[in-house]
Formats: sequence, C-alpha cells, structure tokens
Amino acid sequence: MINRQQISLRTITYSLDLNCYSSDDLQNFKNSSIYFDDLFLSNFNSVARTKRISILPCIVNTEKEAIEIHKRTQTLTQQAKSYGFRWVNLPLILTSQSILSFSDLVRKLILTNDNLFISLYFKDISSYTLEIASKSILKVSRISRSGIDSFRLGVAYGELEGCPFFPYAYFTKPNSFSLGLESLNLLNILKDDELNPLSTFVQYLSEDMNLLKKNCLNPLLDTSDLNFMGIDASLAPFPREKFNLVEAFRKLGILRFGAPGTLTRISQLTLGLKSSIKNSGITPVGFNGCMLSVIEDDGLAEIAFKQEINIDKLMLYSTVCGCGIDMVPVAGGIHIDTIMNMILDIIELSKRHSKPLGLRILPQSGLSSNESSSLCHDFLTDTRIFNTLDSISIVPY
Repeated sequence: MINRQQISLRTITYSLDLNCYSSDDLQNFKNSSIYFDDLFLSNFNSVARTKRISILPCIVNTEKEAIEIHKRTQTLTQQAKSYGFRWVNLPLILTSQSILSFSDLVRKLILTNDNLFISLYFKDISSYTLEIASKSILKVSRISRSGIDSFRLGVAYGELEGCPFFPYAYFTKPNSFSLGLESLNLLNILKDDELNPLSTFVQYLSEDMNLLKKNCLNPLLDTSDLNFMGIDASLAPFPREKFNLVEAFRKLGILRFGAPGTLTRISQLTLGLKSSIKNSGITPVGFNGCMLSVIEDDGLAEIAFKQEINIDKLMLYSTVCGCGIDMVPVAGGIHIDTIMNMILDIIELSKRHSKPLGLRILPQSGLSSNESSSLCHDFLTDTRIFNTLDSISIVPY
C-alpha cells in the first residue's frame, strides 16, 4: 500500500440517451457507482465527491423539439436526485437551423432545474449561432441578481468525447462512464526543498493511476456492462480548500503566479499529466491539464482581485493547458458582440492548437469592471470583476 496522500475522485459521470432510458439504467449507474466507491475507498481512503449524469447531445431545430426536451429533462433531473446523482448535464448543439427562441429555452431549462448544467457546442459557426450562444449567456446571468446561475452554462469547442467535468461533459454513446480525478493534492505533499518537484509529481500520479487501474477499474469492468471511456486527471481546483493552484505552483518554483515562467511550468505540468495517463494504459478524455477556473480557486481569485491575471493571460495559458476562460466574472453590461468575439477567440485557439477549450463567464448585473463581484456563494470565491474591452462589431467568420 502507498504510504502517502493520494489522488481523490471528483466525479463519476455516466451517460444516457434522453429519448430512450429507463429506471433500470439509473439503478445500474447507482449500483456501479456504489461498487466503485467501495473499491476506491479501499485503495485511496476516499469516495467520489459527486456522481453525475450527462445526456447525449441534443439538437433543437423546432419548437416541438424544445418543448419535448424541456419536459424530458425536467423528468430526468428529478429522477437523478432520487437515485443519488447530484448533477445532470445537457449538451445542446447549435446549428444554422436552431430555433429563434433557443436562448429562452436555455434560460428556462436552467431556471426550472436547479441541478442542471448546459453546454453549448457548435455544428455551424456563424453570426447567428454565435449570437444565440451569447444571448443565452446574458439571459441566464439575469435569472438572479448575483448572476450565480451562469456557472451552470458553458460554451465549448473541440474534441471532448467522454469528458466527465461539467459543464463540458460530452458523450455520444449511452451507458458509458468516465472518471474526473483530483490530482492537485499530490503537489501539496511535495517537500518545499524537493529537487525535482515536477518529476516527483509525475511519479506519484503514475503510481496512483496504475493502482487505480489494477484495483478499481479492472474489477469494476469485469462485472459491469457499462462502457468505460477514460479519465480526466486535470488539476481541478475546489473552493475553500487550504491548498490551491497558486500554492501548487509555488511548490513548482513559480513564487508569483502570472510572472514570466508561469506558462512554461503550466505546459510542463500538463505534459506530465498526459504522460502519466499514457503510461498507465488508460484512455485520456476531456482536458487533462491545469483548470484555471478563477472563482473556484481561492488562490486564483486572490491574484485576480489584485489584477495580476487578466483575460489575455488566461487565453495565453489556455494554449498549453485546459480549459479556456472558465469561471470569470465580467461586467453585467458586457456587450453581446464582445461575448461573440470571446467565443470566436476560444474557437480559433482550439482549432489552431488542436485542443478542446471552453468559455464560462459570469456577467454581474449592475456591476462594472474592477468592482468586487457579489456571487455570495459557499462554493465560489468573490474577486474583482475582470476588465473587458467592448467590441463594437463581430469579427467576420
């Protein structure tokens, strides 16, 4: 047995088809998660923080489809709670035929389902679909005064098959599952005078991945008819933790996050994560990088308040890690063209670097850039509202 702190499990995420699932499927997922928790507890002394369900992607090209999706989603979110699943994710595909009231549907889904996340994906990229996505962000941000509901809506681009993390979870096959790990604590146990901290981190993660595969995954798959997609071992922050991403980078020699050298260390850490998964023989899914989710990490929120990171820096860092511009508070009066162009920037980076990226911003109604955000949420950390230069037109695409 490994005598040190080990990885934790953020989520087990299962997939189902909204149009053809049964209570037997939900029970099967529940039984699978209970068995896996037992295996994980025996080997890693913890269980999954959450169990989640992600719906297969849906297209909404008619009002009839919108009504049906809302009805079926509302049924599923209630069923999910009764089976012990904390969150449900609904990926919606934007096309040139998407209904004009698409953004109203997104708002209604978020408003009427308090355990629902939504991700928006592009089949067609046009001023029309970009406007729909941007309107959805703005309308959801105005559900409540704090804009807190926006954390349940994201826009994504790139290959994310099997991603377990919300709101970017994406499955095209039902009755599948993937794992989202918490590997940040492996950096916490490194000694301050570690000669090669990155190498030691990769060693620890590799040991844990091999143990996970041998003692947890293999026994589960021997007894389950579910399809295992893979693992996302991203450095995913969690609010109100004593150890955060900024502290983690201090362990790696970056004493001031955002200073020169930060990008290089992020890149090295991302490559280390990917090599650990590859060496274990487990399929990588999702991002497998540093998730710089600003208000989910106390350290990032603090330096953002000091204006030591900005959207441009986050865009730059996303070229060498996951997961884009994530959990960033912006002014409530942000112009729709600005959001459209931010989405375009994410899409362009994703295409150029052949990697998945997302955008999740939280417009703060009644607040302007550089003011303090007012989310007032137990699991999020308020910070200074990021400054954005408003666009006056949409970049032709």
